[in-house]
Amino acid sequence: MAVAAYIKELFIETPKTDDPKNWPRRKKNIVVLTIAYCAFVGPLGSSIYMPAVLQVKEDLNTTSSLVSATLSVYVLGMGIMPVFWASLCDYLGRRPIYLISMFIFILGSIFAAIARNIWVFFFMRLIQAVGSSSVLAVGGGSLSDVFHSSERGSAFGLYYLGPLVAPMIGPIIGGVISDRVGWRSTMWLLLGTAVIAFLMVLFILPETYRHRIDEVKPTAEHEPAGTISRSHIHSTHSDPTLEAATTTLEPIDNHNPLKRKPFNPLRPFVCMRRPINALLITFNALSLGAQFCMNNTLPISFHQVYNLSESTIGLCFCAGGLGSVCGSVLGGRYSDYVIRKCEKVFDVAVQTPPEVRLQSVWLGVFLLPLGLMLYGWTVQKGLPLACALVGIFLVGFGMMLVYASTTTTIVDANSEGNMATSAVACNSFARGVLGGIAGFLALPMESAMGSGWLYTFWAIMTVVGSAGLVVLVVKAPVWRKRAAEKELNRV
Repeated sequence: MAVAAYIKELFIETPKTDDPKNWPRRKKNIVVLTIAYCAFVGPLGSSIYMPAVLQVKEDLNTTSSLVSATLSVYVLGMGIMPVFWASLCDYLGRRPIYLISMFIFILGSIFAAIARNIWVFFFMRLIQAVGSSSVLAVGGGSLSDVFHSSERGSAFGLYYLGPLVAPMIGPIIGGVISDRVGWRSTMWLLLGTAVIAFLMVLFILPETYRHRIDEVKPTAEHEPAGTISRSHIHSTHSDPTLEAATTTLEPIDNHNPLKRKPFNPLRPFVCMRRPINALLITFNALSLGAQFCMNNTLPISFHQVYNLSESTIGLCFCAGGLGSVCGSVLGGRYSDYVIRKCEKVFDVAVQTPPEVRLQSVWLGVFLLPLGLMLYGWTVQKGLPLACALVGIFLVGFGMMLVYASTTTTIVDANSEGNMATSAVACNSFARGVLGGIAGFLALPMESAMGSGWLYTFWAIMTVVGSAGLVVLVVKAPVWRKRAAEKELNRV
């Protein structure tokens, strides 16, 4: 029996008919919706108890700065840990990662809800971040497994609805239930959402990660390796279970041997050697840093300038959330349109350069710094609140209009080398780290510079980052040619 199992493990490859890209649309939709819901859980945890910060301070007998630190450590954890999950994904696959991480989030939520001092709560918030961060790394890889390049924009647009809707409704839900039940109810609510995510993955999400079959015509390498006669098996082995084994060895995929990579948590950073990844990730990180800075200064600024209550301030966050949702959906669809249009020029889908998708980002590149400056100077000069809300909307819309395309481009550019998950993890790492640092420095910078100049600074930073996108579009063909020449020299 052991020999038969060994032969099966070595020589039977995943059937072509079970290639995730060939799954029916209904099954693909299940994958997108499940992953989008799992991606909803993490960002919900980052914002749900923002209105209850004073309750946490009083109940745990601590300071405002330590309560604020529990918010920042969550963001940092969600940024750093995807690199670890991406490396572990190469070893375990996608589905086990979702199950393990959601179980960790469940444990963190339980102990956060019953925490009696700030340090236990602080540590449990870090545990929650560890558990919720896996979807940020592995989710993009799952979509890359299932969807062809021309479909990924729309799929990513739907996938990012989860993390975009959560920050919009989190403060509203958290404010209502905290007023009626107390801040601990927000942790129990997170527990419920995580349990649902765990059950969805357990019962309806299929595994998508497998050794890919080259999309080429069969060659001699894919012919049956040979036959073993039953008489030969019977004469050389006494194990009767080998009689039931097939007498023809299935095709061996020499391109994708069934061999697991050794676990290396630093492997995802290798993808940063590629200029296309470095430039895209830099822009994404800068745009998120600007948004996190705005989120941290907005409550105090709106209270001081417009004398708004906590519940009204929570509603103001909806402007950014609505803009983000619109930008994500429209940006994904528009980028798919650009790819399909260019496929007619390049004739074959797989030959379409990944950077072609960036032709859809220029409107967002213009609106993002415009929204930042409109918000900053409106607050500093005390202009009507509606102007500030328009600025917040433009920031969310512009950022996600670009992000939907840049993230899909990262996946497309790394899908052939099976590095999509690692690249997305590096993207989450850079965004989370810069976002956390921007959140820590937001209030001191605003005090020193004023809202107008602070967001003028961030507008300039996003313009500098967008210049990298221009360089990428211009230089990508040259970089690709050099890479091809290096491959030829190796051969």
